[in-house]
Amino acid sequence: MAYSQGGGKKKVCYYYDGDIGNYYYGQGHPMKPHRIRMTHNLLLNYGLYRKMEICRPHKATAEEMTK
Repeated sequence: MAYSQGGGKKKVCYYYDGDIGNYYYGQGHPMKPHRIRMTHNLLLNYGLYRKMEICRPHKATAEEMTK
């Protein structure tokens, strides 16, 4: 477990949405959905999810997208 400078335990929040692989980001874009899915599967298979809070982000509204 990671510790902060003050000696307390750090909390880890991991954001994941299974829909991430449904988008094509374009050729040459660094975002590769298969890498994200692979990382998520490794987190699950190694049991790392037990040491963090897994959150699913909400869909952004039109207003949030323009900020």
